[in-house]
Amino acid sequence: MTQSCIHDIRLLDGLGGDYPSADVFIEYGLIADIRVPSEPVHPNWLVIPGNRSTLMPGLIDGHVHLFFDSGPKAPMAMMGKTREQLIAEALPRARMTLKSGVTSIRELAGTPKAMFSVREALAGEKDVPRIFDCFTTLTSEGGFGDFVAVTITKDNLASVLKTCAEKADFFKILGDRDDPRSPDGFAQHFDDATFAEICRTARSYGKRITAHAKGRKTIQQCIANGIHSIEHAVRAEDEDLAAMAERGIFFDATFLGLRCRADNQANFDEFDRVKAFYPRASRLGVPLALGSDAGAIFTPHAHAVKEMEFMVQAGLTPMDAIIAATSVGARRLGDDSLGAVAVGRKADLLLIEADPLKDVSSIRSSLRWVMKDGRIV
Repeated sequence: MTQSCIHDIRLLDGLGGDYPSADVFIEYGLIADIRVPSEPVHPNWLVIPGNRSTLMPGLIDGHVHLFFDSGPKAPMAMMGKTREQLIAEALPRARMTLKSGVTSIRELAGTPKAMFSVREALAGEKDVPRIFDCFTTLTSEGGFGDFVAVTITKDNLASVLKTCAEKADFFKILGDRDDPRSPDGFAQHFDDATFAEICRTARSYGKRITAHAKGRKTIQQCIANGIHSIEHAVRAEDEDLAAMAERGIFFDATFLGLRCRADNQANFDEFDRVKAFYPRASRLGVPLALGSDAGAIFTPHAHAVKEMEFMVQAGLTPMDAIIAATSVGARRLGDDSLGAVAVGRKADLLLIEADPLKDVSSIRSSLRWVMKDGRIV
C-alpha cells in the first residue's frame, strides 16, 4: 500500500504553523496533501489513526558521531578497529537514533583517516537515519584530533580536498584546540592565509563547510571566510553573533555534549558560557540548529530531545526549539525535501501523544511512532 492518510491529528508543521485539526496524505513516501480541518477520508486510502495526537516533522540532529562510543576515551576508542568492527558498533547506535525520533543526521566525524564513507556503508541498512556525511575531519599538523582526522597543510590541501570532495557531502574543519597558554584557552590551527585557501578550495567543489571553533580568534576567522556552520563557539561575543546573523552562519550550541563534560570534568565551564549568550544569539537572529554532539566524550547517542530541552532552558520557546530541530536543520543541510510537514516533502514524521508546546520533553516521553519515507519504523 503506497497511499495512506494520517487522520485526525494536531499538526505542527516545523515552520511555525500550529493546526488543531488536520489530515496528512502520503503517497510514495512523500506528503501528497494536507487538509485542514480533518474530514472523512476516501476509502481507497489506508487510514493511520491520529486520535488528535500531535504530528510533527522528524528531528534533524546536526552533530552526530556514529563511530564514537560516548566513553571517556572517545574518539580514541575507535582506533585500530576494522571497517567491519566499526560498522557493527555504529549500526545499533544509528537504529537507536532513528527510534528516538531523529530521521536525519549530519555525521561530523566520519571515519578514522577517511577509511570509508559512513553514508555509503550504512546505505543498505534498514531503520537508520538519513545520513549527510563529512567523510573525515580536517585538522592541522599536531592539531586537535590528528590521530583520527586527516592532516591538512598548505602543500597538500588541494589534493586532500579533491579526494574528500568525492565522498563528502560537506567539509568539516577542526579550527582550534584546547591550549591553556592562549588568552582564552584555545589556539588556532591554521594561519589566515591557509584557512582562506581551504575555504576557497572547498567552495570550488560546491561543498559547504562546518567548523569546530571554540576560541574567539577562530570564530572570527570562520566569519571572515564565510563558514556555513560553526560548532560550539564557546568564546563568541555579541559582535561575533551579530556578524553570524548578518551572514546567515548557522550555530550548533551542542548543549548536551557540553553539559555531559561539565558533569564529568572539574572546572569545565563551556556549558555555562554558551548558555549565557544563547538568548542573545536568538534575539540577534543567528540561525540556530540542533546538534547534540552524540557519541563525543561522555555524551550518549539518541538524546536529541535532551538537546532541545537545554535549548528551551537557554531561552527558546518550545516552538522555536522544534523549528531549530526541523526546518532550520534542513536549511543548513541545503535540502528542502526535509524538515517540514508540507506538500512535496519527504514523509519523515513523529506522532506525539502529549503537547510538545507545553513540554518539549514530551517528544521523548510520549513518542508513539517514528515514520521515515512514509513507513512507520
